[in-house]
Amino acid sequence: MSLTFNYESYFHIFPIHVITLKGFIQQIATSFGCTSWMVEFEGHDQGQGHSSKVAVRSKRQSAYRQGHSTETALVDVLESVYTAADNKEVTVLIGLDLSAAFDTVCHSTLTQRLQTEFGVSGTAISWIQSYLHGRTQYVKMGQHWSSEATLEVGVPQGSVLGPLLFAVYCSPVADVIASHGVRHHQYADDTQLHLAVRANNAADGLFVLAACTTDVKQWYMQNGHQLNRDKSRGTPYENSQSAAGGLISDVSICRWSRPPHSRQHESAWRHSRPSPDIRRPHVSAVARSCNYHTRAIRHVRQLLTVDLAQTLACSLILSRIDYCNAVLHSAPSGTIQKLERVQNNAARVVLQVPRRSHANSLMQELHWLPVEQRITYKVAVLTYKSRQTSVPEYLSRHITTRSSTRSLRSSSAPLLHVPFRRTAFLKRSFSTAAPSV
Repeated sequence: MSLTFNYESYFHIFPIHVITLKGFIQQIATSFGCTSWMVEFEGHDQGQGHSSKVAVRSKRQSAYRQGHSTETALVDVLESVYTAADNKEVTVLIGLDLSAAFDTVCHSTLTQRLQTEFGVSGTAISWIQSYLHGRTQYVKMGQHWSSEATLEVGVPQGSVLGPLLFAVYCSPVADVIASHGVRHHQYADDTQLHLAVRANNAADGLFVLAACTTDVKQWYMQNGHQLNRDKSRGTPYENSQSAAGGLISDVSICRWSRPPHSRQHESAWRHSRPSPDIRRPHVSAVARSCNYHTRAIRHVRQLLTVDLAQTLACSLILSRIDYCNAVLHSAPSGTIQKLERVQNNAARVVLQVPRRSHANSLMQELHWLPVEQRITYKVAVLTYKSRQTSVPEYLSRHITTRSSTRSLRSSSAPLLHVPFRRTAFLKRSFSTAAPSV
């Protein structure tokens, strides 16, 4: 069975609400008789359920999985960073990015991996082979078309099954990383390696990290992938009392991404490292983006109703404030106030009041939670979902129920254990924030 869809016959483009995207596409596919999309959705749902039961699938892959996101992955990475800082260790993180990752998936290797490691066989593997093989592409420029070329590698981008097949194809790299004792995270074609090292013994830890990076690079090359040198880099995260900066800048991470050797470049590299509060650059970038959209809404505010202006503010401004805001728990008041000013300005623009107007009454009229309460709510949601569903697994392991050595009235209460911390760094972690919300 060969699944094809003529995209050129449907040329109308209109916005689709993200929350109901899957159901909407299914309705459109049914109306137009596009059985290929319906079959892809059904195959994706069954494949997702099967792969989640197979032990070989990487538990650190946060893309295309229910209950996983970039926010959950970032929360877990920062948990390791803050825990290491509390133990007076430096976390060295290496981000690896692939070039044209979806376009270099070998069909025969993918089919073999599905059979041997995921147990897919019979009609299912024949259907996947039919889905992958026989695809062609051509280049169109103006009124000219190139001749069609048969695709022997790659999975369809923008499809339903393509991302799932890519995650299956790259799943064995997790075993390569685990063999070195290095922690990692994956999100689609992005891989992050991180390891905590002692400031007085950084060379040994970085030697392990360099060997792991070399093996990961070799595995990707053997499977048809190429690392992007421009987007692959290493960064140390440390507390202000650590003295590992000079040691780390003198150690080569790997052959294709080594620190500079000249004193001038080395000094610039050392001063470009993240500040003790690594959340400030993120907040500054969010504030700049939100201020840009606030000014844009102000220019057309006279043409909009209150409901439409509020919808625009929620989709363009509040969505950016809420994105990954769980990492801002216990952030300094100055960091939170920067986002609060952004939200207050957006409320004034929506309700068309003077810029000096008090924002509390405006927030109540719009039913907007303040920034600090939005952060607390996000942490509470992540905590509840992690406890109730144990998804994602790498977050649920940071939450443990408090146990008492003697019988107390609070022994039966579902209270969470608060870990012991030596410094204020661990206060920012998810394991400390979850019991406090």
